Amino acid sequence: MGCAQIVPLTGGPKDETPPQLDTLNSMSNYVIHFEKKDILLYFDEYVDLKDAAKQILISPPLSYPPNIQSRLKKVSVVFDEKEVLKEDATYVINFGSSIRDFSEGNELKDFTFVFSTGDFIDSLSVSGTVIDAYTKEPLEDMIVLLYIDHRDSIIYEERPYYFAKTNKEGAFRIENLKSDNFKIVVIEDLNANYLYDPRSERIGFLDSLHTTTPGDSSMLLLEIFRETTRAIYKSYEVLHQGEIKISFESKADPRDIQVLDSIQYFIQHPDPQSHDLILWYRPVGKNQLSWSLWRFDVMDTIHARINIRATDTLSRPLKITQFDHDTKIGLHPDDTLKAHFTYPITGFDNQHIEAIDTTTQDTLKIDWRIDNSPSMVLSGTTRWKPGQVIKITWFPGAIEDFFGHTNDTIREYLHIAPPTEFGDLRITCLDCDGSDLILILMEKEKLIDQKILPAPDSAIVFTHLKPNSYQLIMIEDTNGNGKWDAGNYLQHLQSESVYRPETITIQAGGSNLLELNLLNLRNKAVDQASDIEATPPDSIR
Repeated sequence: MGCAQIVPLTGGPKDETPPQLDTLNSMSNYVIHFEKKDILLYFDEYVDLKDAAKQILISPPLSYPPNIQSRLKKVSVVFDEKEVLKEDATYVINFGSSIRDFSEGNELKDFTFVFSTGDFIDSLSVSGTVIDAYTKEPLEDMIVLLYIDHRDSIIYEERPYYFAKTNKEGAFRIENLKSDNFKIVVIEDLNANYLYDPRSERIGFLDSLHTTTPGDSSMLLLEIFRETTRAIYKSYEVLHQGEIKISFESKADPRDIQVLDSIQYFIQHPDPQSHDLILWYRPVGKNQLSWSLWRFDVMDTIHARINIRATDTLSRPLKITQFDHDTKIGLHPDDTLKAHFTYPITGFDNQHIEAIDTTTQDTLKIDWRIDNSPSMVLSGTTRWKPGQVIKITWFPGAIEDFFGHTNDTIREYLHIAPPTEFGDLRITCLDCDGSDLILILMEKEKLIDQKILPAPDSAIVFTHLKPNSYQLIMIEDTNGNGKWDAGNYLQHLQSESVYRPETITIQAGGSNLLELNLLNLRNKAVDQASDIEATPPDSIR
């Protein structure tokens, strides 16, 4: 009658279902009067464990790590023979996303096994969110710690009674808690020992004890910070002969580094926001350079090995890397021109620098200067006129850098824009109640300017802003030192308050007005904390 239609074999629909617990053959979950024995869990298909060391959390923590393995359809938890379980305690083994089927890798998310050594399973819980104290961004993989012992020193000495890890949204939930008053702390826990190491880890804490009660649906907000200590040294990298990048965990002070060799050098931040330092030095043919710095609480010496052939500073000519004006708009007539160079510069010769108005062919006299020589920046000022297009030429020998090199011919064109192409931002603050306020204006990740509010209910102005979107950061400078200060755990001090009003859009041709109300900003911060959903997703623990 006809031929059959030939189609490729598919093998059936793809398995997208995670493995399911075989409750008939597995040890019963939520068992009471538990005595230490192997926990055997069986599933409906072959399984394996992925990232078990990171994913599987046991609370309260055990003194000795158990042996957790998978074989065929079985996952086993074998306690160490020296382990002694706490009396009348509810234990939770959270497998995270470690259990997955062997064939397709489908994950069984946040499967938990719960047992109690006492007469009942504790059923209370604590939920909340962890954010960065300065950026206000949620933080993942922070460890929230609950203690029954309320001593401040407990976080350095003993593991917590309960703990949980935050998810991508910074949220956490600790379940199966007993009714009690808990000291709550959150740490970064980089070494996974459940103890706070102030030399390398961040911390946050509740100001008061938290009492677990039935029906409590409140959400905690924990702000984490790095305590103000000397910046922690990470590593160094020889970028070129004469240039070494020294990296730190946080922003370092150049004065903390002292080069031990008898050479000429200076140290700078490559940009205001960087945690790195650049060590510039005049090469003397050595294959090693040593410097001392504070590492934690002691002075340490670093010996940097230098491959002279591979890091020849002469491989890069002295030239301009950045000409500080907007290429689309130009330079404001009242602004200073800034030329950034590849190397620190120490001197210049006005006779070898020429500035020509390309329309009138007139020669312009520009007042050049180097601020804080040596510096990466050469600044120039004059009476700029709107509409000018200026050709600036640095002839050979016009600039001398830190290494004694001079430039080849460098030529740049500068457009002077009408003032109407820019806008100003005038900010007034109401209900500031005498607080010292720092206002920082950012364009994406770039620092534009920083000002201190001179007096309550006064105004400040950010001038000559190109039309764009900006982010304002407002800091309550409680100690009046002109900068943001992180908290201190032992002194029970939280970080200075940071507020981030909505993005500001600057329009050209006039003054843009922004009215801030400190009281409203404080209330909004409280409202945002309370707006966190009362019941976080079931997958959080």
